[in-house]
Amino acid sequence: MASLKLCPKCHTWNNDRDYCEKCNHLLNHEIARKIEVEIQEEKEANRELDAVDIFIHKVKNSRFLLVRGVYYLFYSIWFIYTVIVSIGVAIIAAGPG
Repeated sequence: MASLKLCPKCHTWNNDRDYCEKCNHLLNHEIARKIEVEIQEEKEANRELDAVDIFIHKVKNSRFLLVRGVYYLFYSIWFIYTVIVSIGVAIIAAGPG
């Protein structure tokens, strides 16, 4: 059985189509979401790095072992902190229901 889709732009009924046959408006929400995700990924890939990102990249890839060690030490502490907070929030959320 064919499913009818109403175009929100021109109010034309379309049979099993991804685009409206009259105004060519996108009707398929899955395709629309894929297009949005692709646009977001392209923006993220093409964005310029700010000063903090550049600093973190330099410290993470430093040629000095001590500098890289300090980075990974702080990164590990931050990771453990977020895990503990996440577990605490999950326990609190499980209480009411």
